[in-house]
Amino acid sequence: MESSSNPYQAPSNGPSPSGSPTPLSTKQVLFGFTGRISRRTFWTGSLAIGLGFIVFAGILSAATGGSIDPETGNPTGMSSVAALIIGLLYIPMTWISLALQIKRWHDRGKPGWWCLINFIPIIGGLWSFIEVGCLRGTVGPNEYGEDPI
Repeated sequence: MESSSNPYQAPSNGPSPSGSPTPLSTKQVLFGFTGRISRRTFWTGSLAIGLGFIVFAGILSAATGGSIDPETGNPTGMSSVAALIIGLLYIPMTWISLALQIKRWHDRGKPGWWCLINFIPIIGGLWSFIEVGCLRGTVGPNEYGEDPI
């Protein structure tokens, strides 16, 4: 029995046969650069990734002999292996942060290239925070997909 769908075509985030948008999987939300996500999904993903990284780095640092200097509050004594592992974790963390932010720009009806505004000192970060983190996305479908309920 033949299927009418093309097995080589990427799955779309368009409406399902029932008429409601198909939600993105966790993998698509964290690692893909297409589609749209809501503010709630953006903040949940950002906080989960950030807090998870901080907790993991703290545990790893403490397990390898690191401590906090009581006078300055700065970490001291982290092993080079722990520093290397933490440094390597920045790569997927940066990827996930970009994926989340680009999908929020898409929800606002703008291309993902708008995430480059973060490189403008002070104003860029503030603009991005307001647009991506605070303002509601476009209502209804736009060129990047259906409204992410």
